[in-house]
Amino acid sequence: MVELLTVLDDKGNEIGVEDREEVHKRGLWHQTFQCWFVELDTEDPYMYFQHRAASKRDFPGTLDITAAGHVVADEAVVAAGMREIEEELGIKLAENDLIYQGCYQEELITEHMIDREFCHVYFHHVKKRPDFRITDEVEDVLRLRFHDFEEILQGGKREGDYLLSGVQKPISLDHLCPHTSGYFSFVAEAVKKLTSF
Repeated sequence: MVELLTVLDDKGNEIGVEDREEVHKRGLWHQTFQCWFVELDTEDPYMYFQHRAASKRDFPGTLDITAAGHVVADEAVVAAGMREIEEELGIKLAENDLIYQGCYQEELITEHMIDREFCHVYFHHVKKRPDFRITDEVEDVLRLRFHDFEEILQGGKREGDYLLSGVQKPISLDHLCPHTSGYFSFVAEAVKKLTSF
């Protein structure tokens, strides 16, 4: 099935519509929705990562944003986000469950694609652990202390809890889905802002 995305220039202005495959082949700017689930009511907040399914075409088996996806043409960002959260995690959220933290412009180049995104970054404040469901896209959900996440970004290795399988595993930077260091810094600063560190 053809997935059409709105194409932007590097300033964020809409300039057309193109097939997703072509967008990544040519490195065209497009929009994504990203939502990090975080527990904010503890001294050391927790972050939630999805463990991408082994069947995923891009970056299979890595740990990534709790829920994320492309904003298809003629779709509102928040509507795309709520759709992605339900598709990937089996969780239904309302628009007021999401806390917008800004847009980060990220460029990733791999041997398979040129990915240029305007990432609309949201957070969801977890007050009661969600009833996550395994889907075709997500194998498990990892719960990790925020300070451990910061240590991992510095090259350390820390234990994380897999919520669906009940397994504890050491996590390092190699386990994370590739993002720029600037993106991870943007996310870390947003967590600090939300928790008033």
